[in-house]
Amino acid sequence: LSRRQRQMCIRDRSWKNGNRTSIHAHPQFAGYHIADGTFRLEIFEPAAGGAARLTESAVVEGPCAFFAVGAPGRFDNHIHRITCLSDTGHSLHVYSDDALRGEVYREE
Repeated sequence: LSRRQRQMCIRDRSWKNGNRTSIHAHPQFAGYHIADGTFRLEIFEPAAGGAARLTESAVVEGPCAFFAVGAPGRFDNHIHRITCLSDTGHSLHVYSDDALRGEVYREE
């Protein structure tokens, strides 16, 4: 693997009730571990004009973990939004590249 392909991005987050991400996507690999707390995980599919359409929603409690593998070299994989439903929560996120390069969408 090239040096760029071996680059990983790791982020930890502390959440409070009501904290919510934008609807966003990630590089080829995205994995996250919910250490504690209760979260809503919403999965979207792309729609016209930079929008995204909700396809699935689940409430999860930590500890649990999820991952998604998408197309290499793209930043529109695994379109989702995460919302903290408990008083507090903690999570660890691991990506195959810079997560901040992921596409951001508006809800349809």
